[in-house]
Amino acid sequence: MYPQTGCLGPGHQLFALGMLAKVRRDLQSKQRPEFPALLEKALEEVAASNRNVEKMIISSERFANATDDEVESLGRMLDGFDVSIVLFLRRQDSLAESMFAQAMRVRWTKFSKEKLLNPLNPRFKFYTLIQRWEQVFGNGSVGVCRFGKTPEGGGDLIDQFLDAVGARAARTDKRDFRSNTKLSRDALEFLFHHTDLSFGTIEYNRLDARLVEFSQVNPTPPQFKNFFSPDERRHILDNHADENENVARRLFDAESLFDGSLPGENEDWQPYPGLSPVAKAAIEGFLYRAKAA
Repeated sequence: MYPQTGCLGPGHQLFALGMLAKVRRDLQSKQRPEFPALLEKALEEVAASNRNVEKMIISSERFANATDDEVESLGRMLDGFDVSIVLFLRRQDSLAESMFAQAMRVRWTKFSKEKLLNPLNPRFKFYTLIQRWEQVFGNGSVGVCRFGKTPEGGGDLIDQFLDAVGARAARTDKRDFRSNTKLSRDALEFLFHHTDLSFGTIEYNRLDARLVEFSQVNPTPPQFKNFFSPDERRHILDNHADENENVARRLFDAESLFDGSLPGENEDWQPYPGLSPVAKAAIEGFLYRAKAA
């Protein structure tokens, strides 16, 4: 069962925030739920469902940010439960791009490219990450899937996840699942630098939805698609090559962890020049027409 308790958007972000001490301190919201209280409420939700529930799934990307102490604390809170961890690994250069785009989208002003380029960034040390969780929940407790790598038997990312938790039969209609939406570079720039909206408010959600529509008809030109240059992306991969090799050899009996070509020297990449007056006017006009419709 995938409980609604603790959900913020499509995932259980509140569960993760409830155990990440530093993130909780940084939250502006006065509502800072503790993990044990959320767990108790989720178990009550399961009991009230009157279903024969064998597994309860709690899912959030933010769990990957947990420190050693926080994972140990989580282990104590889940004492008595049979816990399995499913970890999706995305190639670090692609993950850095996604994290930076998401930080801009939620208007997280403390985020920076320098943090992602830091070779000591723990979020990209995948072998260390796996060991951190196994030290608390036991060897073999962490199942690893490679993001973007088609599993045997076909299927997409959702099928991979459902296979990993033993619930593929639960997927009967793909329309039941939400897909991630994207904003163009111009739309991201407009949202981040030209509004003062707080993430998650009604006004923010309304604008974000309109900017998704704008992005669909005004996509980012290919040369501006990446936030990081080819050199920077190769730098990220080089910094974590040893960790990736350790994961590949131990868990997949393979030489490399990820498929795909490396960022190339001759890649058609240019630094994004910023939101031009013409592009800003186009967005404002689009929003005005959408509001009037």
